Amino acid sequence: MAHRLLPLLLLPLATACVDKGLGTSIDSGTEAPPPHDSGTGPHADPDTTPDDPSEVTHRATLRGSVIVEPVRLVDGQPVPLDDDELASLRYPYGALFIAAQDATDDRYLASDTVLFPAFTGNTFELPIEVQAGHPVRVFAALDDDANAIVSSDEPMGVWPAELEITDGEDVHDLVIRVVVDLPHDRGDEGGTDAPPCDLRISGDVVADTDYEGGGLVMLLDTEGRGPSDWAWFTVADGAGTHELEVCPDLGPRQLVGAIDDNHNGLIDPMDTTGAYVTRPDTTGNPIHVGTADLTDLTLQLPIYGEDGETVDHGISLVPFVRLSGTVMYEGGTFDTLDPGTRIVVVALKYRPNTSASLASLESSAYDTQVFEWADLEGRDAVDYALLVPGGTDVFLWAYADPDLDGTVNEVGEPVASADNSSSGHIATGTTDQIHDMVMGIP
Repeated sequence: MAHRLLPLLLLPLATACVDKGLGTSIDSGTEAPPPHDSGTGPHADPDTTPDDPSEVTHRATLRGSVIVEPVRLVDGQPVPLDDDELASLRYPYGALFIAAQDATDDRYLASDTVLFPAFTGNTFELPIEVQAGHPVRVFAALDDDANAIVSSDEPMGVWPAELEITDGEDVHDLVIRVVVDLPHDRGDEGGTDAPPCDLRISGDVVADTDYEGGGLVMLLDTEGRGPSDWAWFTVADGAGTHELEVCPDLGPRQLVGAIDDNHNGLIDPMDTTGAYVTRPDTTGNPIHVGTADLTDLTLQLPIYGEDGETVDHGISLVPFVRLSGTVMYEGGTFDTLDPGTRIVVVALKYRPNTSASLASLESSAYDTQVFEWADLEGRDAVDYALLVPGGTDVFLWAYADPDLDGTVNEVGEPVASADNSSSGHIATGTTDQIHDMVMGIP
């Protein structure tokens, strides 16, 4: 049976005690659940056991660590910093936002925030409640420009597997790596010939909440990505005003808002959101940003749907993308290979250029899947599926290890890459992708 190499070798954590290390962590998720009777044990009251399994709630605690991994761009390719340079580098980024999602419906279950991270030592704790049978995903987003907004283009890292939760479980070995460019490698995105960005968008803020404090007005694109422009406002006694200065001729945009009512110092996906409305609970988006000021645009926070539930108008964040497909061998069935051969399919953080051990692939990969000979014998294809961060660059390869020495990409060993390119480069974007690969000897 195909199995995965998960990054358990990196920083195993203790179960009983979580040391917050160099980071300062703020739990912005649910409170730790009290002791409870799950209703399923030998002493359960049969009158209180749900008849419908979908009504059973499992409680668990997820613990782990986030590693921030800066890279330098060399000829357009990410290259990790060596240990000496990393040790001498002052941490240049903002906060870390870590969250657990219900993989069935993308609902956020809990979050934790490290406001002042370091490159390592950024531990997190997520007490969750999830419907029985619903797998859970965990990711981390880095506020790399330190603007206190978890934007849609933030660098992200994921735990490369969906967690099947049992009631009362303590999962304590989750290690997530976030790859991020060095600030000076990002280039100058400014210009000298652009018109002044002094077009005003303003109006009232109406907040149906007891929250008092800071909020953010933002412009997103029509797909909810961004923000391209933002400004802070203050809410007190359920009211406030917003004002935003933007460039002219932006075209259609969504005008939205959010308040930091989970009090973690960030605008993130678990905050209350709202949008420009023409009347209560009726959004007026998209607006058109032309050459004239836009005034008297009211932000309502939150907006309610017909069922009375709040409707999310926050930033579109896609933490997870699934890469899947079929691996074949150009010589026919896998029986053409030496008996005992294993094949590893890997989504790498860096472009491969030499032979590598399976252990090193594990440490430089977002996700890995291994097929043993029992999975390959007598077959002409196997299906793979990898879980990787959205909005990032990966290098998708398949390697055969016919001599079972634990080293792949050696001379004469079969390989394959996404789209048969020399790099196997894939921009993961925001949607799942399918890449079939045919292995051969280069």
